[in-house]
Amino acid sequence: MLLECVPGGELFQLLAQRPAGCVPSDHAKFYGGCVIDAFSYMHEQKVVYRDLKPENLLIDRRGYIKVIDFGFGKFLDKAPYRTMTFCGTPEYFAPEIMMGKGYDYSVDVWGVGILIYEMIYGYTPFADHQDGNPHKTMQYIMKNKVSYPTDGNPDRVAKKLIDMLLQKNSTRRLGCGSGGTREVKKHEWFSSSNFNWDALESTKMQAPWVPPLSSDHDVVEPMEQYSSQYRVRPYRGDQKWCAEW
Repeated sequence: MLLECVPGGELFQLLAQRPAGCVPSDHAKFYGGCVIDAFSYMHEQKVVYRDLKPENLLIDRRGYIKVIDFGFGKFLDKAPYRTMTFCGTPEYFAPEIMMGKGYDYSVDVWGVGILIYEMIYGYTPFADHQDGNPHKTMQYIMKNKVSYPTDGNPDRVAKKLIDMLLQKNSTRRLGCGSGGTREVKKHEWFSSSNFNWDALESTKMQAPWVPPLSSDHDVVEPMEQYSSQYRVRPYRGDQKWCAEW
């Protein structure tokens, strides 16, 4: 597949290189807004994404987010407009994924809540940080309430939004009503700061970080300790067929 080059690296990498692995609230608002807007479009097209995480969010040369990897994406355009597949990343699982009764776009909205929390506090709220056990993580998602570090970001309005996005009952979750993600866009976290959705959608809003690229062909190098896990062996076959490229 020949795809567009997105040279700014992953949001995962940006977070990993920051102190405590987090960004200021206004930065998180910009990146969260990009994802919410992307999900608004996907859901209008009857697509549920199901794999939100910082590794699947690339930063383009203007500093905007690109959502990638639609391997778990699925059309919900036929009755009963729900799916049962158990998939995704455990730390980002919504409770309804594990309940086995079917789910819809609500899992993406839950994922936005997890992402905003991770961007602001540097870790996900339900992960088993002691053993890294995904089964414990899933138990915590089902049973534990969202808690916040006492020495973390004091953004009260952001906490209100996260609490509303991480309602375990999807019928009470912000963004899961008839208004869909438009409900999230109207939340106080965005409206109180005069967040301009039109400017975001037209890419006229200034991004909090723009990749330091020296040319049109430059890219942000991946972190060595991260990229080494995915090193690909060089292809040794005949490449004469592409010599004209």
